[in-house]
Amino acid sequence: MMKSKKAVLDLINSWVDYVAIIMLIVGFIFSVSLGSAFMSYVVIFFCGIFIGRVLYYHRNAFPFKYYIISLVFLVGYLFGTYFSFGSREAIVIIFIIATIISYYIHDKKYIKS
Repeated sequence: MMKSKKAVLDLINSWVDYVAIIMLIVGFIFSVSLGSAFMSYVVIFFCGIFIGRVLYYHRNAFPFKYYIISLVFLVGYLFGTYFSFGSREAIVIIFIIATIISYYIHDKKYIKS
C-alpha cells in the first residue's frame, strides 16, 4: 500500500486532534475505573498537577493546543463520572485549582526539574 505525502502532512499538522481523541478516551477510562469519590478526586488532582506542569513548560510556545487537550481530557473524565462516583462540580473545581497551583509552583521556581 502506497501512502501519499499529503496523508503524512495531514498527520503532522493535525496531531492535536488525534491526541485529543486519545485523551478523551483516557479520561473516560480513568473515571470509570475508580471505585470511590475520594479516589476520583485524588486522581483528578494529580492530573491537574500534571497539566499545570505541561502548561508551564509550553508557555512560550502557542499554548492553546495544550489547553484544548487538557479540556478534552477533563470532558472525558466528566463523561465517566456519569457511570461512577463523584460530584462533577467538585471535579472541575479541583482540576482547575490543582492546575493553577502547579503552574504557580513552577513559575516561582519552588520545583526545579
